[in-house]
Parts: sequence; C-alpha cells; structure tokens
Amino acid sequence: MVSRLNFRIVWSILISLSLLPESSPAQPTVLSAVESRISRFRIDHPESSLAFGFLEGEKSRELFFADQTGGQQPDTATVFRLGRLTALWTTTMLVSCSQQGLLSLDAPVSDYLPVNVPSPVYQRLVCQPVKRTEQTPSPDDPRFTPYACLPDPSDKPQPILLCYLSTHTSGLPDQPFTLERKNGVPDYPGFTVGSLYKFLSIYRIEQPIGFDYVHSDLGMVLLGHVIQRKTGQTLDSVFRQEVALPLGLTSSRLLTGTEPGEYGLYAAAIGGEASFADLLRYLRFNLHPAGKIGQVMEYMHTPRVRIREHEEIALGWHCRTFEGNGRRVLYMNGSESGQTVMMVLEESGKSGFVLAGTGNGLAELGDQLLSLLYSKPE
Repeated sequence: MVSRLNFRIVWSILISLSLLPESSPAQPTVLSAVESRISRFRIDHPESSLAFGFLEGEKSRELFFADQTGGQQPDTATVFRLGRLTALWTTTMLVSCSQQGLLSLDAPVSDYLPVNVPSPVYQRLVCQPVKRTEQTPSPDDPRFTPYACLPDPSDKPQPILLCYLSTHTSGLPDQPFTLERKNGVPDYPGFTVGSLYKFLSIYRIEQPIGFDYVHSDLGMVLLGHVIQRKTGQTLDSVFRQEVALPLGLTSSRLLTGTEPGEYGLYAAAIGGEASFADLLRYLRFNLHPAGKIGQVMEYMHTPRVRIREHEEIALGWHCRTFEGNGRRVLYMNGSESGQTVMMVLEESGKSGFVLAGTGNGLAELGDQLLSLLYSKPE
C-alpha cells in the first residue's frame, strides 16, 4: 500500500514538472552559457578587461573582469570611450530637436547651412565619348579616359536630407579629404568648420542617395554642426540639456575641445564617453521609454532602410532579424582609444545588454553574445 502511494506521488511530481514552461533567454541556463563564452574569451584574450550588463524587466545581471596582466577591474563607475556608438547620442539630439520643431528630419541639409556654402547633391551623370585631339593622351597613357561624365541637366538634383545623415545613406564618404593627419593619425581637433565647408563645396556625390548604406563619420560631423547652428549652443551643451539631464546620465560627455585626446567637431561622430552605469541607464530607458525623451527613443527604433538580408538601419541603430524565430534586435557598437562598447536591445523591450572593455576581439565577442541570447526561440 505504501509503495503504491509513493509511486503515485512520484508520478504526480513528474507530470507537474513536464508542464513547467521552458526557460526564456534570461533564465540561468542561457546566462550560464554567456558566462561560459566570456570565460573562453578571457582564456584567448588575457590582455582584455570587460564589463557585461544584462537587463530584463526590472532585473539586472552584471559581470566585471580585470585583464590578467595585473590591470584594474572595471566597475559601474568606469568610464569608456564610445567611438561610433556616439552616433546614438547625436541622433537622440537630432530627434529631440525635431520633435520640438527646431528642425525637420526631412529637410535638406542646405536649409541649415550658410547660403554661400553649397551642399552636395546627387544628379544622374551622362557620359559621352571623348573627342580625340592632338592633345588627347594615348590609350596607353594612365591619364587616358575614353568618356567624360557630367551631370544630366534633365535630371532634378536630389539634396541630402537630415535623416540621411543618421541612416548613413547621404552619399558622403566615411572621412573627407580635408581631414589632415599628424604622425599618421587623423587630426580630429584640427578639423574646423572651414575644413568641413571646403569639402562640401567640392565633393560630388556619385551614387543615388537615401538607399545605399555607407557608414560616414563625416555625415555625423555634419549633423552635429547643423544641431549647433540651429540651437545656437555648443554640442556638449545640447547633449547635457536634451540627453544627459532627462536620462540622469551623470558621468557622460562629448569631448568637443581641441586639446590632444579630444575631438572638436568629430565629437558628434566618435567623441563620446560614458560610465558603465550611464550606459546601462541609457539602455534601460530604451527598453522602457517614458516621458518626452522616451518618445524620442521609440521614434529612433523604427527601421528605415534595408541594407542587406535580415539587416536594416534605423535612426542611429542597426536592426537585425533572426530568420529562425523572427526576433528583432537593435544594436550599435564603437571602438576608440583601445576601448570597445556594444549596446543591444530586443525590439520588444524584453531585454538587452551592454558590453564594454579594453583589448582585442570584443566586437566579435559582442556579436557572439547577441546570437547566443536572441537567435534561439523564446
């Protein structure tokens, strides 16, 4: 009798366990896999230090590792250079100014520049065979060109819109030829408004704009300059007013100075820095938008341009959709001064993470963690 009773109890327990829900990506099994992957990374990269923070709902999990050569372990107060992740801040300022009516995302850039500064436009080219003369180089001459290409007068010029700068579809190159170098290193503090205007007055866009994605630090520089002109403030002042104060970012800034180690106009593209705590706070506001700044962030999440299969670009963010489960994540990363930062959030707002650190291979580790957390079914 006792054995039958025990059998029934055990059977009931087994049935109950079989009805429990499967683990979600934030359950310990997946986070344990994340920790395991980070441990393997540290074996391969003993020179790297890193900080990892995972948010889901009101819960968080943070991991900190010092490099294995005697370096200091990062913590929430550690400040990181953001590199191209700074574009998220500049785009946040852009959308905030737009929602206040200070400027329009769909307006041509030329509307916000001095009237004597021509802004590049795209216009279809017409190529005609070159007529041979005695002065024409021979076909064996490197200077020889069989065609001359000029703008088609019947094609309406297409101006660069402000939103194209944020989606990197403006047709502008990554860097301008007017950015000088010192000792083989770009002289960012030496890039002036005059350098920017000189490039804009000469450059010719050769591919259709608004569709083809080509990352352009120059585009973010131009966007930051437009924001400064329209607000009448320094870019760091606009950042404090429109981003840092509403979000409570207490250890974040744009390095807009011209001293060594700062970035001048290039601060809008690559010159941000933030504590790990501030990065987690920015991520949390993206996961749970609230107030006017929350409306700004939600607006930035909408994909605008498809750049490849399963990959789109939003305002400041990259968007990736996993084919197997249809889950979509927004992400952005940047590297500068030997530091790398990556921020990822699930479009549904369920979870996200920040990875930051020093050393090599962190960008690849971030991609691996992104796939590990979100490529599998919920």
